Amino acid sequence: MSSRPSPSEYTSKLAGSLNDFRKQKQLCDIIINVGSIAFHAHKNVLAAGSEYFRAMFTAGFREAAESEVNIDGKADIFEELLEYVYTGKMKITRKIACDLLVMACYMQFKDISLYCSDYIQKKYASSRPTDTDEQIPIGDVFQIYEMACSHYHLKILAHKSEEYMCTYFQKLKSSDVFLQIASVEFLKKFLRRADLSSKDEEKEVLEMVVQWLKHDWENRHSFAASLLKKVRLGLVPKQNLTELLDAEILEIPECRQLFQEVCKRQSSKCSALKLSQKFPRQFATRSFITAPIRICVPRGRGTDTTSFDYFNIKTRQWRPIHSIPPLKLLPNLIVVDGTLYAAGGYEVCVPERSDSSDSDRYDSDYQDISESDDSMGYDYSEYKDVFQRYDPEQNCWCSLPPMRAAHAARLVHLNGYIYTTGCVIIR
Repeated sequence: MSSRPSPSEYTSKLAGSLNDFRKQKQLCDIIINVGSIAFHAHKNVLAAGSEYFRAMFTAGFREAAESEVNIDGKADIFEELLEYVYTGKMKITRKIACDLLVMACYMQFKDISLYCSDYIQKKYASSRPTDTDEQIPIGDVFQIYEMACSHYHLKILAHKSEEYMCTYFQKLKSSDVFLQIASVEFLKKFLRRADLSSKDEEKEVLEMVVQWLKHDWENRHSFAASLLKKVRLGLVPKQNLTELLDAEILEIPECRQLFQEVCKRQSSKCSALKLSQKFPRQFATRSFITAPIRICVPRGRGTDTTSFDYFNIKTRQWRPIHSIPPLKLLPNLIVVDGTLYAAGGYEVCVPERSDSSDSDRYDSDYQDISESDDSMGYDYSEYKDVFQRYDPEQNCWCSLPPMRAAHAARLVHLNGYIYTTGCVIIR
């Protein structure tokens, strides 16, 4: 006497039978034409696996009454999707990962798009500069990024793709796909990053901007000035600056003025440190993280301000950031999409000390706030409800709408929102 099959066994057998019907073209009620290839299938199976097909066959569209529909795309990619819908199995490789993700998103196969996302992220993580055969082509990575940005459930993939493009920045700037379809909005956002990986640093950043502009000069020349302001032009050797900013670009008055300003400052007798302090958007190096991981309080003054440290990726050392204006508060800080925000915090009154000296301010006059306590004379009672954003263009802190209450809290970022956690100060 045979035993009754388990639900999983029955489901597997049923799916196998449906797949056999598909392969034998039996009981099929729809033909999907992708290019010159025709695929026989069942409307109910497609609708069960894809919101795209469910809407096509159940929402009153004309395709619901037709026996054939035409779909744009690659036949071999659609065949993989169809195989997954009927069997739950799919073979994915780095060569088809991008096309598979694009078609899965277009046809709203969410499970497949998440599976592709996991595969691609693993490829990013295991990629090595010398293993070119195993790398996902950089042009595909850019298309993956563009697709992921438009789908909420792929936000992590979008973030990882942007990081990958920064790591392989030299390849990105030479990619035909990037030069053809990259938007000015993406370029402006990308140029704000401090972790662009390149051997010649800012020279290659400028090369990317110029190549993108020249690829479609007629339609892109109006963006030249705004993009050049995002480049640390002061760090580009004068000879390269002259070669890359040709007569066509310098015909634009704002570009010419910018070029002349940078050349004049490069020729001045000011030190590199002073130039980076005075003109950070032109002369401050990209090779640091501006997130204030460590907050310091200067000693020896009645009421003082908060200053910031940066981590130099090349030297692997923490040093003070002189270019960012100090704050009057010790705030809660967070970085979101490359933008530094400061919220709440308290005014710090530091007791006067007669034995302090400014001669070695960074080494001895600074103390981590985490090491201080009330016994040292600090007054932490005046919490504030202020909310500010650092503007690197103007090198200043901009006020945003204040919080609803003063906070002694921490900030967290999740899915595009900044949350406060902790206690509210009630006076």
